[in-house]
Amino acid sequence: MRKRRTAGWVTILVVLTTFLMGESAVAVFDNIGPSPRTRAMGGAFAALADDGCAVFYNPAGLSQLRNYQLFSSYHRPYGLDFLEHMAAGVTVPLPKYGVMGLGFQKFSVTYGDEDLQSEKTFSLGHGFSVMSDVHSSLALGYTLNLYSLEFGTSHLGQPLGSAQTVGVDLGLIAVLRSRTRMGAAIRNLNQPRMGKGYREDLPRYMTFGFAYQPYPGVVSLLDLSKRFGAETRLDGGIEAQIASFVALRFGVQTKPDRVMGGLGFNYGGVHFDYALINHSVLPLTHQFAISYRFGRD
Repeated sequence: MRKRRTAGWVTILVVLTTFLMGESAVAVFDNIGPSPRTRAMGGAFAALADDGCAVFYNPAGLSQLRNYQLFSSYHRPYGLDFLEHMAAGVTVPLPKYGVMGLGFQKFSVTYGDEDLQSEKTFSLGHGFSVMSDVHSSLALGYTLNLYSLEFGTSHLGQPLGSAQTVGVDLGLIAVLRSRTRMGAAIRNLNQPRMGKGYREDLPRYMTFGFAYQPYPGVVSLLDLSKRFGAETRLDGGIEAQIASFVALRFGVQTKPDRVMGGLGFNYGGVHFDYALINHSVLPLTHQFAISYRFGRD
């Protein structure tokens, strides 16, 4: 039993080391990406952000929504049994003050039935319109994130500790002539830190995005994402609505270099999204999400 447990730990450490070396400065509460729709488009979403996942990417996008939305997603990064990520959210239109979004994410590293490490994020977002006319619009938004980090227990059953902190995200989206969109978002603007004694800075990101919609049903996107202290990353993608109920998506990403793709289906307000993400070393990632949109946006 001890040998099997040791072998399991060694396997986890080897794969996590490969994962960390393949990513640029991965840290706790890093950008995992809860939306398979967004990931299928290379992760570019800052200028679009037109569904309930805006609370995770650019809260200004919440202002575009007109009805309630429910969202949930799930995947095991690289198909590994001991890694798990899940997310859920709901958007609530307010009578006069824009749209509110509630979100939850959990990323965990498990062994057997025990969570060795669990990262939970509770998000409260708000997006609102600043100005709007027949040709253009400008929206702002913010998200408050409660981060909770928990470690498992020792072999003696003693808890290994936990920590919490709060982060603030800001975002904006500008629409010009209905076809051209620009967006910007900054994550963890307040420079949150976690821990006692030795304190770790949570990652901060700034993203600038552009989107162009030549005609309804087709959009191309480009994001420049900068993590403070790391190189700038380029995300790009396209979404094409090939039928009223089917959308095709394709995307690319740098640092690390990846190719992504996926499908979206919708029927009667129910939306199902799938993304396939490659990695240069580890296996493919399959990500799924289902959402329900009340009424029409």
